Amino acid sequence: MTDNPSYKNQTGFNTEFRLDEFSIPDYTAWREEVDKLLKGASFDEKMVSDTYEGLRIQPIYHKKDNENLKTVKSYPGIPPFIRGNQALGFTIEPREIAQEVSYPLVKEVNEALNHDLKMGQTSISFTLDKASRFALDPDQSKVGEVGRGGMSISSIADVEAVFKGIDIEKLPVYVKTGTAALPFAALLFAFIRKHDKKAANFRGCIGTDPLGELALNGSLPISLDHAYKKMALLTDWAKINAPMLKTIAIDSHAWHNSGGNAIEELAFSLGTGVDYIKAMRKKNLPIDMVAERVRFTFSLGSRFFMEIAKLRAARILWAKIIDTFGGGSESQKMFIHSQTSVYNITTYDPQVNILRATTEAFSGIMGGSDSLHVGYYDESINLPDEFSRRIARNIQLILQMESHLDKVIDPAGGSWYIEKLTDEIAMGAWKLFQDIEAKGGMFESLKQGFPQQSIAKTSTAREKSLAKCKDVLIGTNLYPNPDEKSADFKFPDYEQLYGERTRNLNSFRASINKEAKEETLEKLYKITESSSNEIMDVAIEAASCGATIGEIAKAIRPDDFDRVDIYPVNIQRVSEMFEVVRKGAENYNLKTGALPQVFLAKIGKLPQYKSRADFAAGFFEIGGFEVIHGESYESIDKTAIAAAKTDSRVIVICSSDENYFDTVPPLIKAIKKNKSDAIFVLAGYPKDQLEFYKKSGIDEFISSTANAYELLERVSQKIGVIS
Repeated sequence: MTDNPSYKNQTGFNTEFRLDEFSIPDYTAWREEVDKLLKGASFDEKMVSDTYEGLRIQPIYHKKDNENLKTVKSYPGIPPFIRGNQALGFTIEPREIAQEVSYPLVKEVNEALNHDLKMGQTSISFTLDKASRFALDPDQSKVGEVGRGGMSISSIADVEAVFKGIDIEKLPVYVKTGTAALPFAALLFAFIRKHDKKAANFRGCIGTDPLGELALNGSLPISLDHAYKKMALLTDWAKINAPMLKTIAIDSHAWHNSGGNAIEELAFSLGTGVDYIKAMRKKNLPIDMVAERVRFTFSLGSRFFMEIAKLRAARILWAKIIDTFGGGSESQKMFIHSQTSVYNITTYDPQVNILRATTEAFSGIMGGSDSLHVGYYDESINLPDEFSRRIARNIQLILQMESHLDKVIDPAGGSWYIEKLTDEIAMGAWKLFQDIEAKGGMFESLKQGFPQQSIAKTSTAREKSLAKCKDVLIGTNLYPNPDEKSADFKFPDYEQLYGERTRNLNSFRASINKEAKEETLEKLYKITESSSNEIMDVAIEAASCGATIGEIAKAIRPDDFDRVDIYPVNIQRVSEMFEVVRKGAENYNLKTGALPQVFLAKIGKLPQYKSRADFAAGFFEIGGFEVIHGESYESIDKTAIAAAKTDSRVIVICSSDENYFDTVPPLIKAIKKNKSDAIFVLAGYPKDQLEFYKKSGIDEFISSTANAYELLERVSQKIGVIS
């Protein structure tokens, strides 16, 4: 570039300018201008924001913020992989569109897969149901476990049904199996052998994640030592027989969807990974073999930049951990599958979930996810139908094919804000990870309740912020649709599923050679201390002879009684508290024929009451109330008469602070003549006169600092809307 460049724009007109005509602004000059606008107010209080991670986010970042960051000068495909695992990013091979198909029956899963794979999905992904994740057949489990949270699968016949019409040599397959990875793998590879496919061509992950299951459920069906034994057996077998198969899964679902912050999610996931590495090292598996077979799953929240930085920080720290264990550069690469959040989806205004999922998916792509699942907008209400699957899938396709995000390598790289945030998250997560290690590792920390307590503290802070509307869920605690009715919940009939799956299993068992099955199971039982290849080969043989997931699991875990119980994390949706209040209003409508009402008593001229009346209307609509907008009156008697004509027991007085002192006491007195049980709410918070207004009869005060949830709950209880 010359000192005095000229620019010829595309219209052909010459536009010459001199860069030296413009002074380069600096932070000091900007800060001086900001301080002038703040007029003495604190810069830190007004301009710097705090996060749940304990970080302070500045309003502006500049080059100086990144001067001491070593990772800024790194390149894609080179340790510590902050900029991605591949030098070419996803410009040649696009990231995988790994939409999870979440139906309880194998036939339903197969139908969805055959359809969706023709419509842009590029990998197969599903989760086993609770019974199967615990390696239990339907008749070994209970009603409510079969079909819950995923697909019920027991036999090679089920595997046949799932993959009917699908060539699994051509597509990666990802299955969340809980503690049942080895018996499920036996079923899968029995199917592969039967159809003359090659295990060496199989790609994907049959992942076992015992600590993740423990955190979610509070217990495991087997001892942790036995879970690690099966993990080692499958990992060692895969090295020779299925070298592209990943066998160890680390899922942050438990931490994110119970309200944890990015640093907690990252630290606890890394702690889990290190526990698994140590356990595999004790089984004499080399670090490179183990690390290359790990698949991480991170949830993506709505804090866009935070989620981008989280994924970039994750790669840095994992590379550091594997390097510390002596792993090579290829082993230091972290395979990241990401999925949009369940924590922040809502049942009211569910279409907004589409928009949330879009920004979350965008952050996952910007952060360098290797594969991605976009949640279904109505998954809090029912199982996805073809429409909701299509919407979720097309979000990915649009971001890839219309937005061309995959054509840029590390699109977030170089942003002063994101690079700084990445570094801060990495440092915070590393410190928390070291605290976990000091307690003896992730398992010991779980037994002590450390992660659970940490998450609960963050979750409480999140709930409080949402309750006070400092955090926003559009359609839930801000801008609700007052005319919307809650959708009908359509979840599986678990009793029916239990019966159907049990009958199917009994029918399958009646069709096989029982003697051959029992012979191979007996053989499997006798070789439980043998090499991984022998155990897996016999397990596959048993599956081929008709052994079920429960039978195979039982044969390889004799005398396994050393169980552990902890208290689990609390998976939730943060919007649930508001939804309970709003659902109460709907139920009240069904019983009485009318929604609970709020009457806005507007006093004075328009400028005196309008902003507070508008605020009050939106405030009570959050709770499902019908808002009666009375006319404005300057006469107390006329206002009282208007209030008396309504069925509302809740009266919100809206005016200016100057009007309140003289009008509130007589207005309350006048209204109580006809409504002795009325509840009075003052729009505003005159903190120096609260006691005066309480003595005058005001029950509640609403303002931007009020706890909206608690106030709406109290009012709803007082008028009998909820118990």
